[in-house]
Amino acid sequence: MKKQSEKIPSSSRTQGFFEKVRFLLAGSLNTLVDFSLLNLFISLAHLPIVLANIGSTSAAMLVSLLLNKHLVFRDKNPLTRRQLVLFVGITLSSLWVVQSLIIWLLTKEFPTPLTTFVHELAGGGLSHVPTEVFLRNNIAKIIATVASLVWNYYFYKRVVFKGND
Repeated sequence: MKKQSEKIPSSSRTQGFFEKVRFLLAGSLNTLVDFSLLNLFISLAHLPIVLANIGSTSAAMLVSLLLNKHLVFRDKNPLTRRQLVLFVGITLSSLWVVQSLIIWLLTKEFPTPLTTFVHELAGGGLSHVPTEVFLRNNIAKIIATVASLVWNYYFYKRVVFKGND
């Protein structure tokens, strides 16, 4: 625990705040890419949701690497092999394991709570089953995205871009 005399300077807190804001902005763009591709893969390519998620998150990961390195953590050094391997490992574990597990649990293994929620959300007025499936899939994806957002920020800051404090 920090003593009163060891408080974090105001400028460091401000920098930390703006770093988190930049992370949320970059994450918003990554999420837009991810959700857009996820729904295209499901609706146009008729891929199962977990496979569609792997494809959409892979594309979003490329955008994420560039934005996190340059915009969020402002790393001016050339990308190192170590950073690339760590970033890809952390991101893939988040996107392919954490997200896929949460999506699978919410849509396949224990779908009743989310299906009930979607049905209630729409006031029971969903007469078109694909709409209910669309909502269920996207709510599951939102929940999974929030979990991966926390995972990624923690490990990017502590492991991948740790020398930029």
